[in-house]
Amino acid sequence: MDKRTRLMQVALRLFIEQGFHGCSVQNMAQQAGMATGSFYRYFSSKEELIHQLYRSSMQHICDILFQQVDLNVTSYANYRQMWFNGCQGIQDHADVMLFKDLYERTPFFTEEVRAWTRAQWQPLDDFFQRGIDQGLFRNMPPCLLGALSLATVQCVQHEHKFYDFDLNDSLREHMAEASWQSILASPSSSSGREQQ
Repeated sequence: MDKRTRLMQVALRLFIEQGFHGCSVQNMAQQAGMATGSFYRYFSSKEELIHQLYRSSMQHICDILFQQVDLNVTSYANYRQMWFNGCQGIQDHADVMLFKDLYERTPFFTEEVRAWTRAQWQPLDDFFQRGIDQGLFRNMPPCLLGALSLATVQCVQHEHKFYDFDLNDSLREHMAEASWQSILASPSSSSGREQQ
């Protein structure tokens, strides 16, 4: 692993543990096994590192979520794949999700960064918008369809930490189906499932 990548990994961990203000450049460099001055070979400031980590985290999240998904086809099969990808992604990369959430609750999350983030989510918004246009999904802003459906992955993973239940494939199937049903224009029908 190169020094820049090592520094970013250490910084991600420290920011989650100590917050942005509690973590110094000196501490990050030391934990990454380098001199403080070496930090500035890779980043001009702690703030630049924070912004780079966020962009890297968002790209990583989207790569995981959209893996093996044809976002140009609004179907249950593609939705289900995203739900399962998200579930596995949160389990395997909880630190990335924690960093994303931390960053988005700070002044670092400027209007410029929000616009960039919306562009990263645009393929997902388009997926939901196509479903709205086809009469498949409820007519509401696509971001809210995402909140009602795919965002449940994060809630399920959170609850799994506190309650003793087996989050097996069968339960994941039920959860994916229930979250899909929540956004259908006619939830009681099998609408959309036949498009698998």
